[in-house]
Amino acid sequence: MSVEKVGTLATSKLPQYEDGETILLPDRCENILASVAAGKVRMEALSRGHYPGARLPRGVMPGLKTVGFFHADREQHWGTGWHCNEGIEVSYVEKGHVDFVTDKETHQLEPGDATVTWPWQRHCLGNPNISPTRFYWLTIDVGVRRRGEHWRWPQWMVLRPEERDELTRRVMNLDGPVFHGVADLGRCFQRIGDFLAAGEGEHSWALLTVLINEVFAILLEQLRRETAHEKDSHRLSLDVVGRFWRNVVEREESLASPWTLAELARRCGFGVTQFVHHTQSLTNSAPMHYLRQCRLRRAARLLHDDRHATITEVAMRCGFSSGQHFARLFRQQFGLSPQTYRWSKSEG
Repeated sequence: MSVEKVGTLATSKLPQYEDGETILLPDRCENILASVAAGKVRMEALSRGHYPGARLPRGVMPGLKTVGFFHADREQHWGTGWHCNEGIEVSYVEKGHVDFVTDKETHQLEPGDATVTWPWQRHCLGNPNISPTRFYWLTIDVGVRRRGEHWRWPQWMVLRPEERDELTRRVMNLDGPVFHGVADLGRCFQRIGDFLAAGEGEHSWALLTVLINEVFAILLEQLRRETAHEKDSHRLSLDVVGRFWRNVVEREESLASPWTLAELARRCGFGVTQFVHHTQSLTNSAPMHYLRQCRLRRAARLLHDDRHATITEVAMRCGFSSGQHFARLFRQQFGLSPQTYRWSKSEG
């Protein structure tokens, strides 16, 4: 991704995106072009503007920036590097595997995997290099040049206006950009690949229009299914996390264990991000904050029920590292020192 300070003279006629104090410029595909020129990669593409490939005729599918594939039959010594595109990009892996990286995480794409990135989303292919793979892509410019702008889909898209709005909303709210095992989408991209490989004199623009429309129709259906699956999966995950927390809280030895966030998540069977999300959904608290609150409530009951235990003993039984640390947190929670709280309960 190219970045220039706002106010500097842009030396290129590339489309650009204003984002705060920077201007983002789309990918120039220089690594792919160099590898194609060296005979290390085969590429077939139809493009316009700065994207590589045979030129799309004027008036044919306005807004389509590039559609194509590359075929690498050996390990490459390059990756795309961090970059962005001015449009929504859909990609698909037919053969091989390759790492796909966003700001949030790294995914290893296998055959049958697809990705979707929204306009100007940072990502890269290869971590750092491209593995042997056959990789398809499709990018459509939806007119986004500043944060918050409305997506303007091309008029040749056959989705109804309300379906375009739904597609926009679902893409913008994706939790992750990767879809696994999308066979219908794969068959469509393979037909696009056959179309591209047929040669310039054999192009039927109506057929390509139909195939690209089919990609987005399939994508919308996939996003709907993913959402339905996520709802079911989310409910099951909440049940798992809820049972885990009940087990931790109800067993004194478990509550007093020296938990870390990573260990809580691991023992529950989730990654840290998922575990935090599900715990917050259940408790409206971050996990370590919730754990501390549970320990303090258990300590309050022990102060009342076990009058012979010292303040330090209560603190240790509830997982606090010292009596002094416990007393400070207890006062913050209940407005009284542990000893005063015990007296107040005995007088009651």
